[in-house]
Formats: sequence, C-alpha cells, structure tokens
Amino acid sequence: MYDTEKEISHRKKPKSIILRVLFSRFFLIVFVLLVEILFMFYWFSHISSNWSFSSIILYDLLAIVFLLNTNWQKNEYKVLWITIMIMLPGVGAILYFTYRLINKFNFASRKLDDVKDKIKDYTIDNSQIFENKLSIHERNSFYNYLYKKQHFLPMLNNDVRYFDDGRNYFDSLKEDLLKAKKSIYLEFFIISDGILWTDISNILKEKVQLGLDVKLMYDGLNITNDFSIKEIFKLRKLGVEVKMFAPIVPLMSSKQNNRDHRKIVVIDNEIAYTGGMNLADEYANYYHKHGIWKDAGVRVAGDSAKTFQLLFLQVWMMTIKEKHRDLHQYLPYHILNNKTDIDKIDNDFSYICSYTDFPNDKENVSEDLYSMMIDYAYDYLYIMTPYLILNESLVDALIRAKKRDVDVRIVLPHIPDKTFVFYVSRSYYKILLANGIRCYEFTDGFVHSKVFCHDDKRAIVGTANFDYRSLYLHYEDGLYIYKDKCIKDIRNDFDILFDRCIEFKSHKEIPLYQRFLGSILKIFAPQF
Repeated sequence: MYDTEKEISHRKKPKSIILRVLFSRFFLIVFVLLVEILFMFYWFSHISSNWSFSSIILYDLLAIVFLLNTNWQKNEYKVLWITIMIMLPGVGAILYFTYRLINKFNFASRKLDDVKDKIKDYTIDNSQIFENKLSIHERNSFYNYLYKKQHFLPMLNNDVRYFDDGRNYFDSLKEDLLKAKKSIYLEFFIISDGILWTDISNILKEKVQLGLDVKLMYDGLNITNDFSIKEIFKLRKLGVEVKMFAPIVPLMSSKQNNRDHRKIVVIDNEIAYTGGMNLADEYANYYHKHGIWKDAGVRVAGDSAKTFQLLFLQVWMMTIKEKHRDLHQYLPYHILNNKTDIDKIDNDFSYICSYTDFPNDKENVSEDLYSMMIDYAYDYLYIMTPYLILNESLVDALIRAKKRDVDVRIVLPHIPDKTFVFYVSRSYYKILLANGIRCYEFTDGFVHSKVFCHDDKRAIVGTANFDYRSLYLHYEDGLYIYKDKCIKDIRNDFDILFDRCIEFKSHKEIPLYQRFLGSILKIFAPQF
C-alpha cells in the first residue's frame, strides 16, 4: 500500500531488546511492584499461621457478600474480584479492600471537580436553536444528554473532514501545524521515536522559537515505548511546555490503571484533530508493525475547535497546582459567547459535539453514547474497533438492535497486536453470530479505528475502544456528529472496508484452542 522500504531505512536501529528492558524505568517499577506483592504474601502467610482455615473462609465469604451488595462496580468486575478471592484465599480479600480504600483517596477526582467548576464560565447558550429546530428524538436523546446532562457544547458552523488513513491524517496535521500563528496544544497516549515524531518535533521547535504557545502532554505509560526522554528535555529547553500525565510509580494504586488515552491537537483555537492515531510511525504506515494499520480520525475547523481546547485544558489543568489553574489566559470569556441567529438556521441542520470521558467522575460517557447509538439505529449500525470486550448490557443492546431488524456489523483486526485480548474479543462471536450480528475481520492488518455510524444520520469518531479499559478506566475523547456531510465519507469507508475483510459465519471457524483460551481469559476481561 505504501512505499515503506525507503522510509524504513531512515529509522534508527533499535537497541537490544533485552538491554532496553533491563535498564528501563519500566523494569525497575515492575521489579519493585513484585517485591511489594511478595512481601504481602509473606506477611499474610506468616500472621495466618495461627488462624484456622475456617476463619479465612468466613473472612472471604463476608468480603464476597460485601462485594455483591455494593453498587460501586459492574457485575463483570465483581466476577473478577470473586475469582481472585477464590484463587488467593484471604489475600484476595485484602487486595480488594486495599483497592477500595485507595479509591477513597482519589485526589484526581478532586482536581477534576475544581477544573470542571472553572470550565462552567466558558459556555455558549445555543439552547434555543437546538430546542426549537431539532427533531424530538434527537433533542430528547443525544442533545439533552450531551448538553444538559454532561455540559458538553453542541456547536454549529463547523467544517469536518474525516480521514480513513493515518498517512493522510498526519500529512494534513503537519500542514496545519506549519501554518500555526498563536498556539499549538498536543495530547497523545503514545509518542514513539521515528519519522513522524521527528517531523512533528521539528515543527514544534520552530514554532516555539517564533513565540507561539506550545504545549505537549503524553501519558506516563510511554516509559515502555521506544521514546527518547532526551528529546523532551530539548523541547523544554527551547520553551515548549511538556507534561507527563500520571507517571507510573512503583506503588500499588488503582489510579495506575487510569491512563490518558486521548489524542487531541488544537491549533490557534481554530482547528482541532482527534481520532485513533498516536504519534508513532505505524499509525502513518511508515512501516507495517501488524500489517496495514487501519485507523480513522477527524479534523474540525470552526467553533468546535474551541471546545476541543477546553477539553485539552481540563486535563492539562489537573497536572498543575490549583492557584495556577487560570483558564482566562487561554480562553477569554467572549470567545465562546457567540450567538447564532435562530431564523437563519434550517430545520434540517447539522451539528457536532466534542466530548470527553473521565474514569474518576462516575460518569461513563463513552459507554452511554455507544449504547444510545445502538438503541437509536433503525436501518444499519456499523462499528469499527480494535478490541471487543463487552459487558452484558452492551451485548443485550446489540442483540435488541438485531431483533429490530437493524443490520449490525462489527469490524475487528485479523492480525492482532495483543494475542490474548484478540482471543477474548473472538470469544464474543458465538453469542453475536447466533443472534444474526455480522462479524468481520480486516485481513490486511490491524484495525485501530474507533468509529460508530448508523443510518447515514449519526456517527462517533474518537479514542474509546469497545472494551472495559476505554469505557471505565481511561481518559477518552471523541466527536459526536449529527447529519454532517462527512457521515457519507464514514459510510463509504465502511463499505470499502467490508470488501477487504473476511466475514465469520460461525464461531466454529475460530480454532478450538482460541475458543478455549478466550472463554477462560474472559473472566479477567475487565483488566484487558
């Protein structure tokens, strides 16, 4: 598909994998965590020598009763914790209560609440337009949920461009970065050394020297990647503000699961990008890590770029001290205080709404929006996702859609990036296929797109996978699209993709060993 041989020759030769692992911070952190776990096992076995076996069983039973009667977690998480308690008598219950106790002192939630309070001053009141012009189904479902319930800002007057390929996405992004005049804000889950990062970082260096406000945030999990920290020091020295979100530390803590999985770029508060792409060469198909990398993203020019800047600043502000969380320097009030003449809006208008999903605010925004997309489909529902790890309610929703005679199709990769997760994803084929839901796999490589589309009417393009980690544990973002012309491009992407996939007619087409492993690993699915 791409002329990668020439490009790949310019990539630095990787270091020895063994040496890179042994001398990495990640190895040190894993080592310290193992020491903590072994110490806990030793401590428990030592003090339990005087306990009777029946006391341990009683303790576990009381813990299980407590777990089953709490509304704190989904049933699938309860099954996982009960399994751990059975496998590790006594120790499993201690782990569970320790996990609960740590979550009681979640300072990230307090920081998030503070930032949300400051964001409320930067709102736009277009409610009269939406409430008078929208259909009753749209107004009483998606609009009310996004705006009235979650306080996200539906926006008009936007130009949305859909990208079905990482190379074109990043070519467009680099063009816009070169044209930047005031500010560049970037937030990525993964940054990896290579052609793409070299190009982007060179632009950032050039722009910050011209006086632009340049901010870069990346997730702490990047310590496991081929990413040069020296380059970050160079950027900081030149004036780029760089922050690592949630550095991994060698301590048992639930917040280590809460990774910043968002991918946001905002340029001059006028253009924004989001989607599945990280800053690594495989996402632009500069080389084929798992075959052709199939990804998707969007470019937004217009009012919604301002809302993406708000989303970026929400997480950025969580990383700094409260007294310095002043949004006014980035977004003066009048920027979002623009009104639109209601008489100039056609009844069949389109709008878009950027949104974010936080793991520590008790609101599962991505799951709710995905569920609503399923429930409101009446003709077809197409889904692209790299992973398919669902709770019972989402499986039931998909089955209900098929019972309404909706054409439900799900596209996953045929070449996996995580083998065990791939087996768990395939384990859902049995119930889905049995109920008439069509399951496809992209034969040329890996599907990393996170796209929902139904009835040529609504679409979602974002960062959240159709799995537990994205829906409940990660920071995510996305773009909800209603009746915009770009939905035709999204539908066309699916139509082309189906011809490049194999369709499964029966779960028995999956090798027996994969079905067996998938069914066992499914118990631990909430942590995949």
